[in-house]
Amino acid sequence: MAIGGVWVSYWLDFGMSYTNSTAQWRFSLAFPAVFALFMSGVTFFMLESPPGADSPSDDESFISLYTSIRCAINYEDQIGSEFSYRELLTRGELQDFRRRCICFGIQSMEDMCGINLNTYYMSSFISSCVPIWLIDRFGRKSLLIFGTVGMMCMMIMLTVSLSFGTENFTARVFAILSTFSFSIFYSTGGWMSTPFLYPSEISILRIRSKGSAISLLSKWMFNFLVVMISPVAMDNIGWRTYTIFIVSNFVFIFLLYVFYPKTKGLALKQVDKIFEGGDPITRGATYRRRLYGEDFVRGLDEKQDQGNAGHVEDIVKPV
Repeated sequence: MAIGGVWVSYWLDFGMSYTNSTAQWRFSLAFPAVFALFMSGVTFFMLESPPGADSPSDDESFISLYTSIRCAINYEDQIGSEFSYRELLTRGELQDFRRRCICFGIQSMEDMCGINLNTYYMSSFISSCVPIWLIDRFGRKSLLIFGTVGMMCMMIMLTVSLSFGTENFTARVFAILSTFSFSIFYSTGGWMSTPFLYPSEISILRIRSKGSAISLLSKWMFNFLVVMISPVAMDNIGWRTYTIFIVSNFVFIFLLYVFYPKTKGLALKQVDKIFEGGDPITRGATYRRRLYGEDFVRGLDEKQDQGNAGHVEDIVKPV
């Protein structure tokens, strides 16, 4: 959807470039309101609870999902107290502040990787669909690291090519190739979608919406930063501007590997156990599985709830 919106906006800008009246900017600003009105209408039909939560269901997958959510809520209630905004800035047993930093960081990486410099050359409408089949097979973290390594290599290739000047035909070919390849690594590596999903996966349920809001704040802050400094940098240091993003991608590889846990195949309560204990570095599910054993795979509360819940009505619903 995101790349589809970019595609529509660029063609709209191209079409309106042939007009010389005020409609050139008036219509371009007014047209997005069509999508906003559509979304406003759709929200009236959106459910505030999991599908079917207020009606009987014998679907085993629904019962398992609902039980997992209730177990995560009970587990977090046992460890923490009532929510307060101070919790967003404090550590706590479940490392709430650290999770907020991770949410803030992954969205800032998405903009500081250099994508805003070559968005106009994105060839990722098809490649953006690739993570649909890869993200659950290889995991979010592995896919992000793969995409970041590829983007860094393409930035190096682009920088070296531009350093030879515009008169060198071979250098121009490699510059064009690296520009389009960069956007392919960006989309196939999951950077187009994962930064929007990952914050909600690692946040505890009671502050999930706040975590997502903080991550989006980060995205648009750094989006604004890159958009504002890039023209100035290009005017002053030219092709050397791209070295900024070579360095940033190199740093992101380290940050992703050390501080960002894998969430592949984990239930909500298992994600909480990854952060439980206050370790300065997230050593991930493998370490926690060894630490907690079978209790990590399926929590005691979850086993008890699933044993007593033959039907969805047997599960205590939230007030």
